[in-house]
Amino acid sequence: MSGKFDLVLCMVGSAACNPVLESLLSTYWDPRFFFSTWDQDMIDRLLQQQEELLQQGQRREVLIILDDVILSSKAEDQLASESPS
Repeated sequence: MSGKFDLVLCMVGSAACNPVLESLLSTYWDPRFFFSTWDQDMIDRLLQQQEELLQQGQRREVLIILDDVILSSKAEDQLASESPS
C-alpha cells in the first residue's frame, strides 16, 4: 500500500520500541515525518493545506499513523473533526 499515500505522518511515543514501523517508514516513506509526540500546530497546518488543495481541485492522500502517543483534548478534537472529501 506504500504507493496509495502522498504523505505519511507517523507519531509513535516510543519509536525505539517499534523498529519494524521505523524500518517501514525509512523504506517506503520519508523518515523525517516520524515523530515522538503529537504536533498540534503541524496538524493544523496540514488541515489548512488539505483544504487549500481541495479548493484548487487537487487531492493529496494522507495517512497518519498513531501508536502510543498521549493526546490532549485539542488533539482528540483534531482527530474527531470531519475531514474534507
